[in-house]
Amino acid sequence: MGKQQVVRTDPHRPGEITPGAYTFLTSYSVGTRACPPIQLERTHELMKTHALFEHPTWGFQLGKCSVCGAVFGYGDLWLHEPSQELITVGHDCADQYEMMADRSAFLLEVKRFKEARAVEIKKARQAEKVARFVAEHPGLAEALQVEHRIIKDIKSGLERYGSLSVRQVQFVFSLAKSSVAAVATPVRTEEAHVAAPEGHTTFQGTVVSVKQQLTDYGTRTTITVKVETPEGSWLAWGTCPAAIVRQVNRGSVVELTATLQRGRDAHFAIMSRPSGREVQVAA
Repeated sequence: MGKQQVVRTDPHRPGEITPGAYTFLTSYSVGTRACPPIQLERTHELMKTHALFEHPTWGFQLGKCSVCGAVFGYGDLWLHEPSQELITVGHDCADQYEMMADRSAFLLEVKRFKEARAVEIKKARQAEKVARFVAEHPGLAEALQVEHRIIKDIKSGLERYGSLSVRQVQFVFSLAKSSVAAVATPVRTEEAHVAAPEGHTTFQGTVVSVKQQLTDYGTRTTITVKVETPEGSWLAWGTCPAAIVRQVNRGSVVELTATLQRGRDAHFAIMSRPSGREVQVAA
């Protein structure tokens, strides 16, 4: 036999809602990926002062509409005046039944969160854009750390726009090289480079940079690997494979397999879907 359908006789069932019989108490968010919990503390306090409507099938749930049973992210707490019972109603359902609610305080909190989240996402994307540009120019990160007024101004421009012109990059290197206030890590001198391969490639090299980047999905670790050949060296940059992310350090020798795509310079490649192992730990 199939599951017996529960016949509802309560005044909160679909089609029987009388808007004038309900008093709006508060709006709330139970907390989702898109929005944190909002006004839940006030909601829980109100739940202590009145009886809760128990649906015949699922009882009382803050994240489930007492009327239609839909799961929602944003909802209201309403007091049914005749029975003095509290019910939860999703915003869509409340609007459908024209239940008048003053959600101004709740919507203001939602707006503040979304604006703050948008700023965080924008900053994270900009930081990733800057990190990618710097990674495409070996030695630029060290040169930008040199204590020099003009370098500081150029660095501010990089953080704002996400890139520099070729002349600006060359100027930073020139200033860093000649400045007596250069940081302990010297600016890299020119060395012989060869064109990086493209396509699906297996290669072995030394990790010359390990950095953490904030993205929309959390923090990720990126590495730059230097590959030496008899004719010169080339570089590969991308996300560190999960299998070695905990032990790899600057100076580690790794063997990777990845799809390589040419970057801004011929000797610089960007890795996609890398996998591999650590061949030799950093000294």
